[in-house]
Amino acid sequence: MSQPTFSVVFLTWNPGDRIANSIRSVFSQSYEDLEVIVVDNDSEDGTVDRLNTEFDDDRLRVYENDRNLGFADGIEVGIEHARGEYICCYNHDTTFADGYFETLSKHVSDDVVLTTARENHRVSSTAKCVRLISIYGFTVPYDVTGLSGRARVNYVPGDGAIVPRQIYQKVLNRTVFDARYHPRCEDVNLSLTLENADVDIYAVLDTYSVHPDKAEFYAPTVANFLTLAGTTRARMRTFWANDRPVQATIAAMSIFTHPLFIYSLSFPRPTAAFRERTGY
Repeated sequence: MSQPTFSVVFLTWNPGDRIANSIRSVFSQSYEDLEVIVVDNDSEDGTVDRLNTEFDDDRLRVYENDRNLGFADGIEVGIEHARGEYICCYNHDTTFADGYFETLSKHVSDDVVLTTARENHRVSSTAKCVRLISIYGFTVPYDVTGLSGRARVNYVPGDGAIVPRQIYQKVLNRTVFDARYHPRCEDVNLSLTLENADVDIYAVLDTYSVHPDKAEFYAPTVANFLTLAGTTRARMRTFWANDRPVQATIAAMSIFTHPLFIYSLSFPRPTAAFRERTGY
């Protein structure tokens, strides 16, 4: 197979039927100049055998790690094997709107990193959203339903990062997600690394992916508070490592401000707020 435009990389761990749904969502697209790479993190549910049996398409390659390497090191295995001009990273349950890659192909360029709007069911089952990093270091979803074109943003999520090969090689030194950072901070570190290198991030608003995760991370429970505490500490370290001591200090306050923010404001934030934050 010659070099495709897109390498679509999924990392899996005991995904059940979800990864098959994701692959079918890619292969049902009208745009065909792509490859799909699945990296399995030592699943125990027969994922690799099931995929090799179900799919007979030379655009699909499946790699199996002999142990669970975690998110960053796991997905990097797939990125290393990617042949496309643009490396696209997604979760193993992500599906795509019709025409997703066709639309994406009209926006890509070698000098910017892209993401797209997402329908994240943890936030809303209908709104198309884009996340931005707040002054407190956490990502906040904004409703972009009905908007078109693309907007410059300050955050690229791990589920939906579209990285040109040129930036992957010359700016990121062949590491998209750095395993030294907390699993909830690898994408924040990526975003800050790109900003440090003067690489712009844009969100494509004309299409969207679907992330059906319904985890109740916003519910006021002890478990969620402990998760918040761990993530706050990790984000402080991430800002410090990227020479942002002021943001690191402000991020420390989010152990108190983030719950207030969550429960006092509507989510996702309105489209008008997105326009104001981004200058769209």
